[in-house]
Amino acid sequence: MEEFVEKYLDIGLKNNSDLEVVTMGTTCYHKGESNSFGKRYYHILFFVTSGDGVFCIDGIKFNICSGSVLYIPAGLTAECTASEMNPLEYSWVSFTGNRSAGFRYSFFITSYNQYVINGINTKAYSSMIKKSLSLKSNSLSSYLRVNSILFEIFAELSEECSLEKVPQGARELAVKAKSIIDRDYYKKIQVQQIAGELGVHPYYLSRVFKDAFGISPKKYIMDRKFSNTMDKLSLTDMPVSDISASLGFDDQLSFSKAFKIHSGCSPTEFRKRHQKTSKKDGS
Repeated sequence: MEEFVEKYLDIGLKNNSDLEVVTMGTTCYHKGESNSFGKRYYHILFFVTSGDGVFCIDGIKFNICSGSVLYIPAGLTAECTASEMNPLEYSWVSFTGNRSAGFRYSFFITSYNQYVINGINTKAYSSMIKKSLSLKSNSLSSYLRVNSILFEIFAELSEECSLEKVPQGARELAVKAKSIIDRDYYKKIQVQQIAGELGVHPYYLSRVFKDAFGISPKKYIMDRKFSNTMDKLSLTDMPVSDISASLGFDDQLSFSKAFKIHSGCSPTEFRKRHQKTSKKDGS
């Protein structure tokens, strides 16, 4: 393993800055070798340049190979294992700062999962990272150079993972999400859960869903819940508390607030208006 450790700024200053390098380096795993990554205060990007293996994070396993970019967020643990056939080589950069998580979302929003992007020219990024290995870790010039490398890496990734490059199958993904909502709308369901079931980032799912149907998945969930609610309020005497529970709300208060935002009035007011209307129409 070869590694550059940035020591010009201390940890406190790094965390309070916008974006700062912590380490950069390259390493190689032998066949079948594993390495665990404990919880850290910084984020890590790995660029796999050769070999293949398995990456496990947050209980989810991903097959990786040359061209894979892996992301380990601050605060999560992960494990990487080389295959029994091919040793695994990669370069990495770790970084922190107030804007560090935001950069990650910009890249992984186009990926079909939250932690791995495939099909990237990882050798180009490895070449950038290797420039840091000859630098001194406690000088101002090295601090400036290594952070310029970090920004160069992010600039290249932002182009290679452009938000304009929507992967094929986006429409199919949106249809699958809609089917899940239609199936489970009466439960306590959230966009994050649907995205997890489909193996995509919630931001990406929201984007392709709105492109496909002209409505956000969050609003579609509420529309499905409340179209059913309106029928129950106007056509039955079912208690509001029971209706709330049947649609996955934690309590009647949160249900009433959401209903009022959606419909412009409380469930009780809606029932009074529409039950009266129904009686007049039937008389």
